[in-house]
Amino acid sequence: MCGDPLASGTREVTFSIQDDLITSTEITEFKYNGKGADWFLPDSRLWQELSIAINQTLNPAQEISAKDVAGVWCFLIDEPIDMSAELIELPSEYGEFYNEDSQFNGTFYFRFQEVEDNEYISDRILILRHA
Repeated sequence: MCGDPLASGTREVTFSIQDDLITSTEITEFKYNGKGADWFLPDSRLWQELSIAINQTLNPAQEISAKDVAGVWCFLIDEPIDMSAELIELPSEYGEFYNEDSQFNGTFYFRFQEVEDNEYISDRILILRHA
């Protein structure tokens, strides 16, 4: 089961977006004001800052690009853009998904969780797989 870092051993970083302010649970010093940012431009400073924060925190074997992070966001809000990586949507059980036979090891996964008034509404899980 992925999405549970203590049980699965995954390395995770969480970003929250509220009123255009992006913060991180794990990177307490990270704050980005997205007001006025172009959320649909893959090479905007917004996506560059997020990809840098992700790469510095997770230190992955293959870094994630600003274009990949923008592509995930655009896919999640149903405005997909061209990407060099493949996105796979998986069924989710409250933010967790099954990784049978370790098929998603070494990939990035993204959980988009919608919360309103501190109450869970829904979530979606995407796997980013580089070609």
